[in-house]
Amino acid sequence: MGQIDPTALALCTVFPFLSIIAVIARFRARALKRVKLGADDWVVLPALLFSVGNAGNIFYGAIKADLGQHIGLDSEGFAVNGPKLVALEKMTYVTPIIGSLALGCARWSVLLLYNRIFGLGRFRYPVYVMSALNLGWTISFAFVFIFRCFPISEVWTSQQGQRKHCIGIESNYAYAVSSVVLDVLVLSMPWPMIWRMRLDLKTKVATTGIFMLGAIVTAAGIGKCYAFYTVGRLIAENHDLTYDEAPLFYWTVPECSLAVICACLPILRPIVHGITASSLFGSVRNLVTPKSLRSVKSNKSLVSEQSAV
Repeated sequence: MGQIDPTALALCTVFPFLSIIAVIARFRARALKRVKLGADDWVVLPALLFSVGNAGNIFYGAIKADLGQHIGLDSEGFAVNGPKLVALEKMTYVTPIIGSLALGCARWSVLLLYNRIFGLGRFRYPVYVMSALNLGWTISFAFVFIFRCFPISEVWTSQQGQRKHCIGIESNYAYAVSSVVLDVLVLSMPWPMIWRMRLDLKTKVATTGIFMLGAIVTAAGIGKCYAFYTVGRLIAENHDLTYDEAPLFYWTVPECSLAVICACLPILRPIVHGITASSLFGSVRNLVTPKSLRSVKSNKSLVSEQSAV
């Protein structure tokens, strides 16, 4: 074992720590404010488990495969097939499996929170549809990545370009891009409900901001997509796998951890501002009660917009 890359050490300690603190604070907030635990609270636990597991997997790669450092190359410029390369391929195999499960569970927790707050009227149907899409996305990609090669051991017993019974890298591109698309769709879901209410601009912006905290997860996902592009170009030019592929794997750590943290932040915000979680739910629910909807309908322009949805 050589020296561990400082970037891997920092990412794999700081982000899991922050996600654990966020989940603990979430449950503490529920207890302090006497708010009953819901499905959204419990689903965030497996998201945390997979997120921490992903960081542990990347840290394993930094220890056993010298991830982030230059690897030995043979006379033809290919990575030397040894224990470090095997460890790298095992880490590569596990990463998208755990990542898809972590992101899927975190996204599901957010959707359950939407249903808990906005679970009135027509809004619940888009939540159901998006939940079904997210479930299908999670199961499909987890299944694809688990059985990407036949037999599975071919992932780490054969080098890239020599595997005869494996799916191509296109599945990784589809995974990264579709994850960003789903994040954007989930983030944009509450906007119509909020901006059709007869509220002052400041209140609308503040309420929207609560549900827009997940945008940083989308930013991390975009960063991972860009890493896919740059890594693919680098590997085509040389085969220093442990060094060239490192940014791609590093991006998964903040992406998964931030997904968990952002799923918890709307619950923590009331604590910071001295407002109870139950009052937040009550306030937002008031936006979609029949009384509020009637007040919206009194404005003809808003009525026409609402009928178009």
